[in-house]
Parts: sequence; structure tokens; C-alpha cells
Amino acid sequence: MSSTASVVPNVSYHLPKPVTQNFQHFDCGSDGSVLGFSHQSPQNNDYGPTTNFMKSESSISASKLVSYNLDNALRLSLKSSTVPLNGHISNYTEKLSQRPLSFHESSAPPLDSIIKQKIQSLPRSLILEDSEECKSVKKSSPENKLLCSDDELDHLCQTGAHCIPKRALGFGNSGNTCYLNSVLQCILATGPLLAYINHKHSNPSSCIITNGRSSLPSLNKSRFCVLCGLSRLINEHHSQNGRTIPSYFVTNVRAICPSLRPYQQEDAHEFLLGLLSRMEDSSLASFGKVSRKISETNVIRRIFGGIIRSEVTCHSCLKVSARDEQCFNLSMDITCARSLQQCLCNYIRSEELSGQNAYKCENCHQLRPAMRKCTIYRAPPILIIQLNR
Repeated sequence: MSSTASVVPNVSYHLPKPVTQNFQHFDCGSDGSVLGFSHQSPQNNDYGPTTNFMKSESSISASKLVSYNLDNALRLSLKSSTVPLNGHISNYTEKLSQRPLSFHESSAPPLDSIIKQKIQSLPRSLILEDSEECKSVKKSSPENKLLCSDDELDHLCQTGAHCIPKRALGFGNSGNTCYLNSVLQCILATGPLLAYINHKHSNPSSCIITNGRSSLPSLNKSRFCVLCGLSRLINEHHSQNGRTIPSYFVTNVRAICPSLRPYQQEDAHEFLLGLLSRMEDSSLASFGKVSRKISETNVIRRIFGGIIRSEVTCHSCLKVSARDEQCFNLSMDITCARSLQQCLCNYIRSEELSGQNAYKCENCHQLRPAMRKCTIYRAPPILIIQLNR
């Protein structure tokens, strides 16, 4: 009430009093004039029971009138100052609107500083904050570490262009090895990978895989390191004037992909996926045993691996089911496209699922028509695209 009274001057508010003495009642008429009447309470009780009843009844009605008067006074005082009275704005309202407003800085301290002081005075056990010991454990925890950080990946991408051989890289066919040669030519033209090989696998004699000191028994058995083999192949290319035969990879085809046969016609894409998988093993060999989540941050996965997100939206309940999948390549159909850009547009185009191809909604527990869309959620620096004829 005090704040309202300071805004609206000349208005005083009083609590209703018992109507046992003389009182005056004022009300506002429809034209803005003040109406009033007075009431004189009896001074004696000579009128008997009937008079007492009338007296109590009049007191109750008078109390109601006083409360009603108070409500009206509050409403009228809080009305907007632009309400016209008899078609004109009152002189008092004009004076009130022209009165300048002044603001004074309070001597009380700011509320935020008071709250801050109270929080700082609390025991530390009541404040939700990590302890110094917990912070140090989190920093040293392998769960928060990336095998290949963003800065390292950026450095490999920036310096990779200088690592690509300037002279044309050609390999001799030693017998049905054209699929192998084509894949190796593409790999050895990938700058970020060559920058990593020059930094980590430039000296095959110190490789823990070729020396049989790897934590993975399968690598110790074969002692075949793809990254060291690529480094050796680049050195052979620089030292020889003629064509180079990748004999190290030809003789270890089964170590790369067990389903492939040496000196036989095989699928180039299958060999590429096997080669990338062995590269991952070589890059993880020096880290020992790590969790799956951390192992997915290895340098090979950061260079070639991407994340594809598949979203299915049910037309009945509108529930969206999303699934992320890591992949080394995108498989695209070229029967309805004439360019790579058109293949990418067709890949991310929405697909209607209905009829025999309806979607079984997890929320509806029934087959429902739905819309499916694939998007490249995270694209790698080197994107591998497989074109299906």
C-alpha cells in the first residue's frame, strides 16, 4: 500500500472501522461528482429487541457500504490518468503528467552483493563445486583425452599438401594387382595421412608392430604395419627412377583383408576398407588398451571417418527416431544422377516409408507411414564416396 500511496498523491487508505458511531459515506456519481450521506447511530436501547435487530442489520449493511466505498476508492485512484472526465481531461491529470520524475540512488547495498556474501559464508560442503582432487582426476582421466585432438588434426591438414610426392606416382602390375595399385595411389595422394606418417612412422625400425611389441596379439603375429609399409613405399618411389612395385602389400594381402587372394582379381573398395581398418590398428598400437569411445578418436578415424545421422519421423505420433553411425565412406547410386553434386543431393533427400516398406514405430508399436532422411552429421577432412553402378 505504501508504494501505491506514494505514486497517487492525496489518497489515504484506512482500514474499515466498526460502524457503531457516526460516519459519513461518500461515493462518486456517474458524472464524477461526490455523493454522501451521514448516519447517526442511536444513543439508547429503548426500542427493545426489534430495535436491536434493526440496529445490527443496519450496522452490517453499513459495514458492507464502507468496504464497497474502500474498493471503489482504490479502483478510482489506480485508474489511468488519461481517462476523460465529462469529455475533458482534468487539470489535475495534466499537472500530474507534466510533473518531472526524479530518481535517487538507494543507500542500501545491492541485492546481488548481499546474496554473494551469504553464499560465500556457507560451508564449502554445501556448494556444488568440484574439489581440486576431482578436477585433477578429470584432467588426467583417459576418458577426457582425445587420441587425435582438433589442433593436431588441423596441423596435419595444413601441412599435408607439402607431403604429397611432386612426381607422378605409378605402380607396376605384378599380376592382377590393378585394384591394389589404384587404392594405394589414392592413399598416397592424401596429404593429412602422409603428414602423420612422416611424423610418427618415418622410422620403421622403431615401430612396435614390426618389432613384435604391440599390445595386440594379432599384430605381433603378422608384424605387418600398414603405415610403415606406406612410408617404405614413398621412400622407394623417391629413390627409384622407374616404376615401383608395391610388393610389401601384395605379399600381405591376407593380412590386410583375409577374404582376398593374392594375385587374383578382387574388389578395390573391399581392399580399401581393409586397409583403413589395419591403419586404425597401427595407430592404436602405441596407446595400449583404451575404451571404445576413446579409440574412435584415433587419427585415421579423424581423417577419413564421418558420422551419418538417420532420422525417421512417424506421421502418426510425429516421434523422431535418430541414429548415428560412424562410417569410412558414403555409398551412392549413380543411376539417377549425372554429377557428384546430384548424387549428394539424392543421398540426403527424404524418403517416404509406406505400404510394404512401412516403419515400425517404437512409440505406436505398429507399422506406420513415416519419413526417413539421412544427413552427413559430421564430415571428415577426406570424404570417400563409393559410386554404385
